[in-house]
Amino acid sequence: MLRPNKWLVSLVFVTGIAAGNAIEEGKAEFEARNYVAAHAILRPFAEAGNPKAQGILALMYSAGWGVKIDFSEALKWARLGAEKGDAASQYTLGLAHLEGRAGLKKDESLAIDFFRKSAAQKYASAQYNLGRVYEHGWGVFKDEQEAVSWYRKAANQNYAAAQYSLGRALANGKGAPKNLPEAIRLSQLALANPNATEETKHLATRALSDLGLAAVLGIATATEVSVVTPKAQQGKFASAPPGSRGASEEPVNKILQLAEGPLTNDFGKNISLEQAKSQAKAVADAKTKEQERLAAEKKERESQLQTSNSPSALTVSGPEFAALRQQFEALRAQVSGPLPTAISLAPQAPKLTARALVIGNSAYTSFSVLPNPRNDASDFAALLRSFGVQVDLVLDADRDTLIRALNDYSSHASGRDVNILFYAGHGVQVEGNNYLVPTNMRADGISAGYVKLAGISLNAALDYLPAKTRLVFLDACRDNPAAKSLIASRSAGAVGLAPVVTTTGTLIAYATKDGATAEDGNGRNSPYTAALLKHLHIPQDIGIVLRMVRQSVMSMTSNRQEPWEYGSLVGGQLVLSTMAR
Repeated sequence: MLRPNKWLVSLVFVTGIAAGNAIEEGKAEFEARNYVAAHAILRPFAEAGNPKAQGILALMYSAGWGVKIDFSEALKWARLGAEKGDAASQYTLGLAHLEGRAGLKKDESLAIDFFRKSAAQKYASAQYNLGRVYEHGWGVFKDEQEAVSWYRKAANQNYAAAQYSLGRALANGKGAPKNLPEAIRLSQLALANPNATEETKHLATRALSDLGLAAVLGIATATEVSVVTPKAQQGKFASAPPGSRGASEEPVNKILQLAEGPLTNDFGKNISLEQAKSQAKAVADAKTKEQERLAAEKKERESQLQTSNSPSALTVSGPEFAALRQQFEALRAQVSGPLPTAISLAPQAPKLTARALVIGNSAYTSFSVLPNPRNDASDFAALLRSFGVQVDLVLDADRDTLIRALNDYSSHASGRDVNILFYAGHGVQVEGNNYLVPTNMRADGISAGYVKLAGISLNAALDYLPAKTRLVFLDACRDNPAAKSLIASRSAGAVGLAPVVTTTGTLIAYATKDGATAEDGNGRNSPYTAALLKHLHIPQDIGIVLRMVRQSVMSMTSNRQEPWEYGSLVGGQLVLSTMAR
């Protein structure tokens, strides 16, 4: 590793080291917590406009790593990096807006927007903070299931605070079924994680004292594990690389030994069963002296401990050990790979594969320009990719480009379990048929025949989706002059899109009901796409998620816009957020 000295910056260039290598060297110094060296290497590259260097400087000034805390300086670098799509910069801006730093007014909605952009790039700190947002209901409806989903994503990247928070959720049955063995495993991982803060280590230790002996002895926990959520972890850059474990597996092995031999306490020391019983009682007695908020739970805990004093309650029988061993064997098989995406230890159905064609048309030559469809399509594509869906993204497409995109997609999408089409832009109906509007289609003085030739029929587009299960999202009911021109000329045109009849296995979701127009929105996204981005993360069947989307859009538009769906799907649950990679 390079060490800081006054000639360091010059050395980078004089010796001919490539800029990219130097930036990686700076990042390595940052990860090794050699912050002065990292700052010396990265500062000139940040000033030259490199977004990665700008993002790391934003983190350093925000946290005071190697420099004095300077939120104004942090915001300066974060804004520059975020303009170029840097994930660390987006995260820093999200945190600044969430906490109201550097004179910024707290804006939870804007914070969430930055967190989402960063999380779409698998930035663990942003994923973890989205979990906090949904757990506590900061700027969104409180959603414990959504919180668990984001905690799991960050935990899979060895993010210590997320490991603890996910374990706490599983221990308390909040947002997921209660699963004590998995809660213990996650708490042990958090405690052994070299990137964990002292706060996270303290909370993980406390959780293990609550859970460890209770799980071994089969005693139900009388109180919930602490609901404190640690701040974003400090130190190492973002997180370990996706898929890496980083933390030692020794704590997990200690847990596995509990089902096979001597009991161990939280520090790995062998103890007898009688000592374990005594310690369990001591822990319970100590809890009775905690803060006043535990007073209401005190009687229940003492009652459970009194019940457990009988020999029959404390005797761990052969069948009980057999059941416990079975659970631990299942955990042992999971330790060598990433954290499980499913909460239950029961066998899971194989994941489905999917491919999507995502289209966003904003730059029309004759129609009114729509600011949001490009954003809608880009953000929707990023969301699907974060789920493991392969995406073909097409922006501002004329008719020839749309035809080529559909043809190319069809050749690549065969063999997938699910095909997805998302279109944002102008749409029009003629004689009961719906047409997607290319950017080069005329808007004034047109006939029904012209629309049929110049537009892309929705029915024809569906023919390019070969899978048995097809999902279509149309944010295309926006007001446009072509519909008005057709109505004026009595060419069988009408406002909005027409209702559709689909084959089994196809679900078509409209941004609003047939015959109505959808709003483009005043923010980055249309109300409909914004609601999709908000809710598709939830690990629920698509039918349930679309009902949430409808409620959200109606709320955002004061009931002026009501999304609608046509068609039907068959088979089991279809959860977009758990597609196979």
